[in-house]
Amino acid sequence: MTSQPDSLAGPGGLIELYHRALRALVNALAWVAGAGLMLMVLITSADVILRKCNLSLTGAYDLVKIAATITAAAALPYTTAIKGHVAIEYFFHKLGRRGRVVVDALMRVGGMALSSLLTWGFVDYGSSLRQKGESRSSPRSKAFGKR
Repeated sequence: MTSQPDSLAGPGGLIELYHRALRALVNALAWVAGAGLMLMVLITSADVILRKCNLSLTGAYDLVKIAATITAAAALPYTTAIKGHVAIEYFFHKLGRRGRVVVDALMRVGGMALSSLLTWGFVDYGSSLRQKGESRSSPRSKAFGKR
């Protein structure tokens, strides 16, 4: 067994600092998810109340869609960190320790493969738009005087 150098291990080491920073980031994203959920509730409630008064909140549907997307994306790291995926937990309880390790490893590899494929697809699509000159004709580019 090899041990890590003292500068990396132990209290105040780089690994401990990394773990604390990662924990803080995951917790911050959980708060963002909670805020997004509260925003969805407030927007929907305000829209319903305003509709009872024959008024409406312009763009409520779009705002809720954006908040839902942010909420789902921000909640995933926390859910993964606490292993809170209900469907997986149900099947995990039926497996032995070795089965759990194998399924967990396969799911992680599958997730990384899917993320890699999506990233590759996005980069490929972006490259094709750039080659066609689509990125130069966007409204934002025109606003800044680029051609």
